[in-house]
Amino acid sequence: QVNSPTNGAFDFSDLTVDNIERIEVIRGPQSTLYGSDAIGGVIHVITKRGSGKVSGFLSSEFGSFNTFHERAGVSGGTERVDYALSMSRIDSNGISRANDDRGNSEGDGYDNTTVSGRFGLNVFGDGRIDFTGRYTNANTDSDSEFLFTDAGQLLPADDPNSVQERDTIIAALTLSKPITSWWDQRLQLSLNDDDLNAQDLDSATAFSPPADNSFRIDIQGRRLDWQHDITITDAVIVTAGYELEDQVGNIAGSFRETILNQAGYGQVQLNPVDALSLVFGGRFDSNNRFGDEATYKASGAYVIEQTGTTIRSSYGTGFRGPSLNDLFFPAVNFGGIVFSGNPNLKAETSEGVDAGVEQVLFGGKLLVGATYFYNSFNDLIASTIDADAGVSLPMNINKARAQGVEVDVQFSPIDGLDIGANYTHTTSRDQDTNRRLARRPVDKGSVNVGYSPVAELHLNTDIFLIGDSFSDNENVNEVQGYGLVNLAGSYDVTQHIQAFVRVENLFDQQYEEVLGFGTFGRSAFGGLKFTF
Repeated sequence: QVNSPTNGAFDFSDLTVDNIERIEVIRGPQSTLYGSDAIGGVIHVITKRGSGKVSGFLSSEFGSFNTFHERAGVSGGTERVDYALSMSRIDSNGISRANDDRGNSEGDGYDNTTVSGRFGLNVFGDGRIDFTGRYTNANTDSDSEFLFTDAGQLLPADDPNSVQERDTIIAALTLSKPITSWWDQRLQLSLNDDDLNAQDLDSATAFSPPADNSFRIDIQGRRLDWQHDITITDAVIVTAGYELEDQVGNIAGSFRETILNQAGYGQVQLNPVDALSLVFGGRFDSNNRFGDEATYKASGAYVIEQTGTTIRSSYGTGFRGPSLNDLFFPAVNFGGIVFSGNPNLKAETSEGVDAGVEQVLFGGKLLVGATYFYNSFNDLIASTIDADAGVSLPMNINKARAQGVEVDVQFSPIDGLDIGANYTHTTSRDQDTNRRLARRPVDKGSVNVGYSPVAELHLNTDIFLIGDSFSDNENVNEVQGYGLVNLAGSYDVTQHIQAFVRVENLFDQQYEEVLGFGTFGRSAFGGLKFTF
């Protein structure tokens, strides 16, 4: 688990895709198996596992904004040992993090060095030891000043003295060893160590003295998870486990706080008939900051083989405790706004239900799926800004809900052509004020077309359509919707040499994802990859 103990989130901007095998997404409350922070779903990033003879690659890419990206990796394995190791480096002049269309001209550069690996050893007959690790050092120029406009908008502005360096270590050691033919177990120890060092020295002006807004945040998350899978019969599998998590957040000179959580969980998988699958589970957490919490989930799926139809549904509860930042962040003045924590926060709780159907047509060439979902939240934690008082702090929204429909289509009419489309309509409201929740567009859609006219050539087109949203829970500042088109292609020049190119934001769309923050215009990148 890689969520930050201080802000409860994970910074995807520093995650490179080198050495990643696949990414799985589970929607809906998942607190039963995954605990706090899985209130709305789980994103599972799986590192590659090496196998076979020694192989490797070297890659170099260059593109817009004077961007360079170099990568290298090696992998392999035997019946006893396997390994996969990769390294990458990114350097870019970047763009202004505060939108240059709003008068911010200072470029904010970025660099990233990442080393990632997975190493496995088969031991004790049918046992296995797995080590997965990732180290990232990222440096970025940032814009941490804030300005109020006449319309009451709080917008980021150029800050030429603000830089941030982040060192992150993510590591997990897993021991798997069956006890009997029907009883399997897995013991995992993991570490998430994140050190953020921010430097922001503002010079004196005619209106203000010199200011030092620098800070350093050092966080650690240590976790033990002991899971058991017991096969009662071919139709009944029981999963049970114990989890211990210790999270520490330290802001130099301000606070050092800890969150300690213990949990027991259990789940039963039933297959009473081949076409029917049922899952029931529950979890009990005991936390030193927000007390005890019980969650549960039930789900099922039924497959009608004669028609290629799958019917599925789930119901579950979840919770998310306030993070260390939510509770204890010290009062800091950024651009005239005092940001601070709120020690009176309560944990968020959620209740979610979904029901859907998938239909296979034309001999498997077409897959159509539709899902209805409804999620309700109590004590949802949201940041609020009082412009008149110049204060920003997290607050509990009494009740909120989100409901909608998602439609997916996968179509492969001919060999080498794959078309995927997705559309989601979501209405989310604060039920006390009836206002929309911040940064949640009502409509989102995407289309992906992959085409390989010959084995050596791969072409890909992505289209994204994002509707309007609000940047605040007061629904004052609207963020306009936008559409993007991205192109990519690769060609295998020889068995060991591949050329690739991609163009992002093909039509140079001017847009914002978050009010006031910059986004990339049309940009192009290309390079070569050598394999052995």
